[in-house]
Amino acid sequence: MTRQSDLSYRFEPLASQDPFEVVSFTLDEALSTPFRLVLELVSYEDNVD
Repeated sequence: MTRQSDLSYRFEPLASQDPFEVVSFTLDEALSTPFRLVLELVSYEDNVD
C-alpha cells in the first residue's frame, strides 16, 4: 500500500550544478543479480534537457 509522505529527496549529479527533485524511485534487488534503481526526476530549471 502506497502512502503519502512529508519527506522530499534531491538528486544532485556530479556533472551539473542543477539539482533535481525526486518524484519517485524504485529499487529492485535479488541475490546474485545486479540491482536496478529507477528515478523519476523533475527540474524547475528551463535549460535542463
